[in-house]
Amino acid sequence: MQPIPSSTPPKADVAPQFTPAALLRPVFGRQRLFDADGTQRFVPLRPASTATGILRFDEFIDLVHQGLDVAAAARRMHVPLYKLSHFVELLTGVNGKTFVEQYRVELAAVLLRYTSQSIEAIARRCGYAQRVGLDRCFLRYRQLSPSDYRNQSRQAGDEDRYAP
Repeated sequence: MQPIPSSTPPKADVAPQFTPAALLRPVFGRQRLFDADGTQRFVPLRPASTATGILRFDEFIDLVHQGLDVAAAARRMHVPLYKLSHFVELLTGVNGKTFVEQYRVELAAVLLRYTSQSIEAIARRCGYAQRVGLDRCFLRYRQLSPSDYRNQSRQAGDEDRYAP
């Protein structure tokens, strides 16, 4: 007796088109520079173009950058959650929830390295209600606590190098 063929095709082994790190929206608008005489000034940064050209996906990234989770983004976009999550998985290789977690960790990593904000404030900025949520995700994806990451990644002059 032969097996009945499945109606759903097997998943293709295709490399994801986008990663959370590559899609990270600009966090800072100005960079600190030092003049020859030692005075400092802030100059505007040219906005990095992180648009993918896929309008609904760019809209989703903008909502995630504002701190929304995948369910809230789906409601705001008037799209069923399962369809949005599947769409994100097609483009990134991970489902919507995992993508949001990874994006938030990337955003937190930038803020930890370049700002003096408290970890609690960074957690709220990244969409977590409490610091423990950021701690859990940061440990999962970076194998370090946020405070350990800040201590290990920060180099001389990094703190407050950029301004909003």
